[in-house]
Amino acid sequence: EEAAMKQALRLAKAELSEEMGMVKLKNEALNREIENLKDQLRYMERSKDNGETDATKRENYSLRRKLEDLESQSISSEDSMAKISELKAQLEEAQNGRASFEKNALSTFERKMSLMQLNKDLTIDNLRKELAISKEKQSEKEIEQLSRLQAVEREYREYKQQSEMEIKQNNSKIFALQQTLDAQEQVVGNMGSEM
Repeated sequence: EEAAMKQALRLAKAELSEEMGMVKLKNEALNREIENLKDQLRYMERSKDNGETDATKRENYSLRRKLEDLESQSISSEDSMAKISELKAQLEEAQNGRASFEKNALSTFERKMSLMQLNKDLTIDNLRKELAISKEKQSEKEIEQLSRLQAVEREYREYKQQSEMEIKQNNSKIFALQQTLDAQEQVVGNMGSEM
């Protein structure tokens, strides 16, 4: 956008300069023609004293009309020159305004970038702090879970040992009871054969 705006301003300035040059050339040509007509009128007025004819009157009138037309064109061309000067001043004012706008926009942009950088730095610092706190809490949780796991493992080993001892004791009792039962069955069998 900015490049397009600069290009448009350059083109407008070039067109105004070209138009002003053309108006100056036209104005100079008109001024030369006015001077020529004035010279012709002066010549005719001098010759008028020598005796004026209808043809000279008509030519004199025609020359005066041409002179009036040219003078009005000259005035119109001067108005054009004034308008062109005014347009040039407006163009220059627009360029100054654009330069001022660009300077303000750049300054605003730099301030915003500086604030964004500061905000980014603060955010990064906060995130680092939060990460450190999070890591610390995670580490504490891991230590706590590890100690719980070790406690559960101890309880499991103790329970396993106790269960194994109880099973051995029960097996011993069962074995003893089975031997007692076998002995009693033998005694009963012996008694039954004696009877």
